[in-house]
Amino acid sequence: MEEQKVAAGGVVIETDSAGTSRVLLVHRPAYDDWSFPKGKAEPGETIEQTALREVKEETGLACRIIRELGSTRYEYRSRRGALRPKVVHYFLMTQVDGAITTGGAEVDLASWFDVEEAERRLTYDIDRGLLSRAVASQ
Repeated sequence: MEEQKVAAGGVVIETDSAGTSRVLLVHRPAYDDWSFPKGKAEPGETIEQTALREVKEETGLACRIIRELGSTRYEYRSRRGALRPKVVHYFLMTQVDGAITTGGAEVDLASWFDVEEAERRLTYDIDRGLLSRAVASQ
């Protein structure tokens, strides 16, 4: 059996004094999709460390974990076209420092969207479900 790729990421939400929430999304040019910042675990990292590092690397924002949101499992295509299993652990987060910066090869845009716009922009149904869980658990 193929070894499962392990990744982690964050659903970063900020809420203003009026109670309006905004969600951070990233655009990946290689897939032309909008999703949450996430990435592969490095050897020796906990999933929490992976999630915080990936959000910082992809968006420039230092965040704090509020709670675990659960995991998504799916198969992805390798560069050679084989289907491989992947699990992504997600955490609800809030920004503690930094400003949005991108420019890596993986992410070309990161931006805040109100919840309704984020729901429209998200490319994958699995991410829309994750957003609903995150908003409900705030």
